[in-house]
Amino acid sequence: MTHVLLPVTALLRRADTAAVIVSALAAKALRRRVGFRRIAADLARPVETVRGWLRRFAERAEAVRSMFTVWLRAVDPDPVMPEPAGGVVADAVTVIAAVAGPFR
Repeated sequence: MTHVLLPVTALLRRADTAAVIVSALAAKALRRRVGFRRIAADLARPVETVRGWLRRFAERAEAVRSMFTVWLRAVDPDPVMPEPAGGVVADAVTVIAAVAGPFR
């Protein structure tokens, strides 16, 4: 059996870093009319890989938005809650950014 150590920034079982995956999600959330092929080309990643990320995130976006909203309230006693961003995926990405903001 072979073991490979991945950097902390890589997600479990992923060849791409979290930053690359988040970039794809942000591109979809911010540029809703842009498709997965364009995002894949911009990130120099396989089309089916990016398509999979976007599909799986869209399936879970409401749960992600809900959990990150709870975390936002936990890390800030008086948080500025994000305004609706125009869809569940965009809303989820917006609240993730709000939680991550103080930790950048």
